[in-house]
Amino acid sequence: MNDAILIAYLTDTLQEKEHKEVETWYLASEENQQLLEQMYYTLFVANRAHAYNQVDINKSFLELKARIAQRRHKKTTVQYVLQYSWRIAVAAAAVFVGIVVLNGIRSVESASAPFTIVTNLGERTQTILPDGSKVWVGACSKVAYYPATFFTKERRVHLIGEAYFEVEKKEKQPFIVNSNNKLQITVIGTKFNIRSNEDDQYITATLLEGALRITAPGWNGKEIIMNSQEQLRFNQETGQSDWYLCPTAKEYIGWIHGKLHFEQASLSDIATYLERYYNIDITITSESLKHEKFTCDFETTENIYQIFSILKMTNKFDCKIQNRQIELSERKR
Repeated sequence: MNDAILIAYLTDTLQEKEHKEVETWYLASEENQQLLEQMYYTLFVANRAHAYNQVDINKSFLELKARIAQRRHKKTTVQYVLQYSWRIAVAAAAVFVGIVVLNGIRSVESASAPFTIVTNLGERTQTILPDGSKVWVGACSKVAYYPATFFTKERRVHLIGEAYFEVEKKEKQPFIVNSNNKLQITVIGTKFNIRSNEDDQYITATLLEGALRITAPGWNGKEIIMNSQEQLRFNQETGQSDWYLCPTAKEYIGWIHGKLHFEQASLSDIATYLERYYNIDITITSESLKHEKFTCDFETTENIYQIFSILKMTNKFDCKIQNRQIELSERKR
């Protein structure tokens, strides 16, 4: 199918008699569907001026795909559904950014605005990325998704904080996560969790299903291939990494279901995580206490006072709580 015809269809400048031809072509193969979808995002989502309203456009696009699937299942005509849905999305986009069509499609990747999810302290959320992948975003985190285009076939994600991904497999469009500009994680159809806060000592990648290929700037071409039920811990200060089997991998995504799991974690790391989750301030007065290790599980329905009441039972520290300020000090023996 000629690019000019497809662009005309998306921008609603195609003659009515040619609409059915495009729609028939679209449904003929998955490759055709991906091509038109890529063109759609290049025109309407990858323009920086469109960032403010891109969530609405993506919603319209997901609704379109659902309608197409329903029509195909019922084996009825799709002409009206396709024509009507595309025009809704195009009309919404045109109000804010106009139509970007000059002698075909030009690369706009350098000026692209990502699909972005941001959470504050004490918040977490779930959403579906434009490619159909699912993502759960932890407290005080940011996920920026850049869709594949004609010129860059990769789907790219920049992550700060914690997120759990269930990636939609697209063999010709690798899904790559950049974590704090320290690790690059290429996904091979998988479910995985990354904890990657800028002020944490470690970036932790936990794999539940599939495989991950991990590289880092200082590894001189070296790569690690992770398989299911494995975990990697990358020291952000030294660049060293530990990679091992993790039979409890599933527990590391408990936070998306309201459960918190810590396994031989330092009190400092636990405190930092609880600060983000409960929007509180925790001070640890002893350096040695910061490095004490704990293995524990909590329900998020428990309040912060209950959590520290449980931790205090280890007899390793005293706890003073005043409003949202918590001070932990080494217990005198």
